[in-house]
Amino acid sequence: MNLLLFLCIVLVANGIAANVNRKDKEIHQILHKVPKINEYFTECIVQTRIGDDDAENVTLLPEEEDRIANKLTHCLYRKAGILGNDGTLNVDAAKSILNLIGVEQDAVDKIVNKCTSTAGIEGPDMAYAIFRCFEDGVLN
Repeated sequence: MNLLLFLCIVLVANGIAANVNRKDKEIHQILHKVPKINEYFTECIVQTRIGDDDAENVTLLPEEEDRIANKLTHCLYRKAGILGNDGTLNVDAAKSILNLIGVEQDAVDKIVNKCTSTAGIEGPDMAYAIFRCFEDGVLN
């Protein structure tokens, strides 16, 4: 569920429509497997005070895109339980979500083990780093 939330955040933050290319279609299909994704996303838009213009604007500068993606990803991962209250990766929740979206168990273990190495990264930056790691593991 958290992976899907991360993917959703990245798509919106970068202004990418889900039907632009094959990879985006795959992400869009994965996102719809996560319960409450739309509810969490809406709540996170409000809580992080990211405006609709920010979330959909394709002309944002790269550092603005990163700021938006980091904030949304962090919020979504917290709501989905991927990040615990202490801000660390909830390995069981991450594995559960990867299984939910159809990743084979061997791959799940490899992805989660790889993505837990976020030492020295905190808060929204860590959430986004984990998202990118999950995305790489699932889509490649």
